[in-house]
Amino acid sequence: MSDAFSMAALALAADPHLGAAAIYAPEGEAPMPVRVVLSREEGDVLGGPAGLIAAGYTAMLPAAAVPDRPRRGERLSVGMRDFIIETAELDSAGAAWRLTLRAA
Repeated sequence: MSDAFSMAALALAADPHLGAAAIYAPEGEAPMPVRVVLSREEGDVLGGPAGLIAAGYTAMLPAAAVPDRPRRGERLSVGMRDFIIETAELDSAGAAWRLTLRAA
């Protein structure tokens, strides 16, 4: 991919202040080094004044960095943290995957 959005996603992940080295392990294939932008997100699970707040992680993975769509159950290791991919959504430009992660 050589469009501006794909190049921007790669540049963001490569930036040492934003991106992090990771190992993506697709099912049935050899693990591969990638760069991701890891984010910790909080969400209101129950809503209302007595709502329950849950925290989770997401990762932005440039689509150009992987040959296929990441699948549920595959693994992503970032530093000393191991995650399991729950969902993978391609952004509207087709430049990056938004991975919803849970701790392994």
